[in-house]
Amino acid sequence: MEPSIFTTLFKNTINTIIAVGSLFYSTIEGVRADFSYWEVDVYNNRVVVSTQLIHCFPDELDEIFNSGERVTIYYKLELYSNQENQPVYQKEFSYTILHSLLEKTYTVYKSEIETIHIGLEIIDAKNELSQLITFPTIEVAHLNNNSIYHFRITAWMENIQLQGMEKPLNLMYYWSNIRPVGNSLKFRDFISIQ
Repeated sequence: MEPSIFTTLFKNTINTIIAVGSLFYSTIEGVRADFSYWEVDVYNNRVVVSTQLIHCFPDELDEIFNSGERVTIYYKLELYSNQENQPVYQKEFSYTILHSLLEKTYTVYKSEIETIHIGLEIIDAKNELSQLITFPTIEVAHLNNNSIYHFRITAWMENIQLQGMEKPLNLMYYWSNIRPVGNSLKFRDFISIQ
């Protein structure tokens, strides 16, 4: 279906507002995104983790979501052992949001499970973007009973190109140019230790 002239005008207006606002980066205070609670458990012989990215959606980022441009949050999840300097497990994945200007709903695509959530309200879309729930990782058989482990997760966004802007927009500015990093509690045999 071809976009209507009103949809195109609306998108161009939003992009112009964002472009003008981005000229004043120094006047916008970025947020300090972080990760909240952690849960580490076993499900189907795999270690699964749950956590949530918090303090990550300032109003200016909501305006960018509303522009109809794709915005992607990238994640890197790593498992460390006290006996190794390098991660013993690592996985990178991404969650992408897209706003339908015609339907006024959001779609979120999750790369690691190739799942698309369609027809979401903004609050539900942001929850889908920021939550990892029982995320499957390494098989339990690959863990050493004598080791102490912890998970680390990092998130970031890449630049996007908006209509009406000569240069790409640095989305990390809205996170104060700091990649949020979260660490789980240490565990051995799935008993948390301090």
